[in-house]
Amino acid sequence: MQSEMGMSSNVTVVGIFNTPEAAREAVNRLRDRNIDIDDISVVERDLRRYDPNYDYSTAEFEYREYSPEEFGDETAGGLVIGALAGGTLGALAGLGALVIPGIGPIVAAGPLVGALIGGTTGAVAGTVVGALIEAFEVPEEHAQVYGERVSRGSTMVTVRVDPAQAYLVRDVFRDAGAERFNFEDRYRYTYENYGDWPQNVREEEREPYVWVR
Repeated sequence: MQSEMGMSSNVTVVGIFNTPEAAREAVNRLRDRNIDIDDISVVERDLRRYDPNYDYSTAEFEYREYSPEEFGDETAGGLVIGALAGGTLGALAGLGALVIPGIGPIVAAGPLVGALIGGTTGAVAGTVVGALIEAFEVPEEHAQVYGERVSRGSTMVTVRVDPAQAYLVRDVFRDAGAERFNFEDRYRYTYENYGDWPQNVREEEREPYVWVR
């Protein structure tokens, strides 16, 4: 056992993309690197229902599950999920359309869907921030930034991987054009050097997740 979390514990990598083309490229590159499709989540604006003139701060939470076939058209829902659902993302169990208070209509696919609808113990149903914190160990100050980016129309891609693959995924995101963040890096142990971690690394000393720097 390499740390208190255990050798087999997965870590989350988060990427924010300002164009659907960049997000699609990132997902396709992940598949080329044999990253399990079941570990990839995508969250993006639902273009069918989004109204830029509506105040979504008072919106009520909504959720509807879809089959991959219903997202087979690029124009149906989101530009990323719609284009990929018939192929790359077709194997995903979770495909849903949601209304998130403060953000508005989104479409989501992958494990994060369960957290968004409250399927993860302790998760705050209907908030991107709560889902990232409770399900994926993302610090609140980082999750707030990601939620704000999604509310502005960016696409978020998250991946749960073995710690030894975390920086491979980070580099894929970076090369595909993910936004880089200058979050304070106060952690003694990073997944870039995971193989060199000593035994029994304290939780507060390790990176809780990997972001694009």
